[in-house]
Amino acid sequence: MKNLILHIGSHKTGTTSIQRALLEAEEPLKNCNYELFKTQNIKGNRSKSGNAWGWIDLGKKKEYLDPLRNGLGGKVPNPKVLTEYLFNSRQDNIIMSSEGFSWIFDDNEIKTLHNFLNKKFKVRIIVYLRRQDKQIISHHQQGAKTASLPACSYYGGTSRAIPHNKTNYYEYLDYNKKMSKWANHFGTENIIIRVFEKDRLKNNDVVCDFMNSIGLSHINIASLRMNESDGFERTKIGHLLNMSNLNGPISSLIRNSANNSGKSSPSREDAMKFYEKYRKSNIDLNRTFNICPDNEAIFDDDFSSYPTVSKDLWNEGNSNRAILNIFNAIKELDKLDANFLKNAAIKLEGNDLKLSLELMKMAHLLKPNGPLIKKKLAAYQKILTSQKKIS
Repeated sequence: MKNLILHIGSHKTGTTSIQRALLEAEEPLKNCNYELFKTQNIKGNRSKSGNAWGWIDLGKKKEYLDPLRNGLGGKVPNPKVLTEYLFNSRQDNIIMSSEGFSWIFDDNEIKTLHNFLNKKFKVRIIVYLRRQDKQIISHHQQGAKTASLPACSYYGGTSRAIPHNKTNYYEYLDYNKKMSKWANHFGTENIIIRVFEKDRLKNNDVVCDFMNSIGLSHINIASLRMNESDGFERTKIGHLLNMSNLNGPISSLIRNSANNSGKSSPSREDAMKFYEKYRKSNIDLNRTFNICPDNEAIFDDDFSSYPTVSKDLWNEGNSNRAILNIFNAIKELDKLDANFLKNAAIKLEGNDLKLSLELMKMAHLLKPNGPLIKKKLAAYQKILTSQKKIS
């Protein structure tokens, strides 16, 4: 029987940094009979990031993440195939990492996953938890980066630092309820819960802490800070762009032109009120898993980092600056040449018609009355629509 370490997140707790570090430590891990599971999905594709996200299903792309939006969560649709891929790994100790597992809310989904994995593995679950107010603020900020991220769908359309409260948030943020489901099937003794607070991490570093928690503290891996949150203006603009459904190059241009300094933050009072909803759940979690003997609610009660008055609203100064940055971004479009884009699209017709369509769309934005551009744009769309129907 092999050993499996299942790292299930949570989001915004250094998961990307851990995955990147494990990728770069392939040889040291191999020398210790360990390896990071890099098979990305049922097709056998290899993950370049170390994140096994492809095994977790959050809904069909067309109605993206509706299960999350409705509080239903994700699932592992092919646990049997996943188990086979894992068991075929070369080493006896396998690490599988993905914050996608933190979206699994249904007890039956966890039970099914356990039933398959338990046949061939001794499984340990490791999860990092962050105080709920800090978790939702950072996670919601991440959702501003693109509308395709799960966080964008889950927290909905708002540009405030703490999104409007919804009952389904408890599925993600009630750690006691969530971790109890994993413990019911995998066993409390096989659940490793770590607190994502700098002074509670080994060497104040999440990668060092992870390696120590799984018994590999002797492997020295450099840690990189990955996937950090954006600043005030870029976060606000990002949420608004997501709500507008504006995509493509113009959206990217506007996002990247936004100022990235400062942070969007609620008031101290609002942060404390939000956290208070989960404090009792944290106490219950601590009683079950004995995470922190010195603090019954697990996390620190320091809210001094928050301002007295919220800093997540526009004022005359920062709104004017944001608008000017958008205008300056639009000015960059003037530097593009519609004829150049048109000619490039025509040259690519025989090789990549989808790319030709995108280039012609950009040319049309710059020269909306160009007769050849309109003619080609209509022709590309007609051909691609026809091909889609046939397929």
